[in-house]
Amino acid sequence: MKRIFKRLLLIFIIFLCSFARAQVLEGGVTLSDRVPKELYGAWKIYAECTQSTNKDYFDTTSVDIWIFSKIDDRILLTNPMSGATASIGVNEVTGKKVKFEKRTEFPDELTVETPIITINGENFEGFDRIYIKTTRNGALVKEDYIEYKVKGTKMSNVSLAEIFGR
Repeated sequence: MKRIFKRLLLIFIIFLCSFARAQVLEGGVTLSDRVPKELYGAWKIYAECTQSTNKDYFDTTSVDIWIFSKIDDRILLTNPMSGATASIGVNEVTGKKVKFEKRTEFPDELTVETPIITINGENFEGFDRIYIKTTRNGALVKEDYIEYKVKGTKMSNVSLAEIFGR
């Protein structure tokens, strides 16, 4: 019985540790705690391609909506236009400049998206870099890279019903 209890405890600890992904700084503070509070909320995003290895695959310009929120130590990025929600990692915070990373791995594809933005009140500017590596049976098939210059404008006091009604 004691052996079963120890195994269950070990499994429980491993389970809990698998959710602890936030990078910890000195004193137990996570990088997500240093993200400027102005970031949270809905933003209208304007993106323009500045570099690409495959102009036919990627849009040259786009308009989007990003909603940033925080749950515990996780930063969530939601795009109500596509229906996507992702937990994004915070790689670096320097004043009002924030670097995020979102990695998505499938058996034959790796996608790494790295937005780097600087917040200035109700606006932000920066870059969104996307790298896609496609393989087949372990062999490299292709690599694609795109960089967008992004500008965000805070959507103050806007409900989701208003966003979707536009």
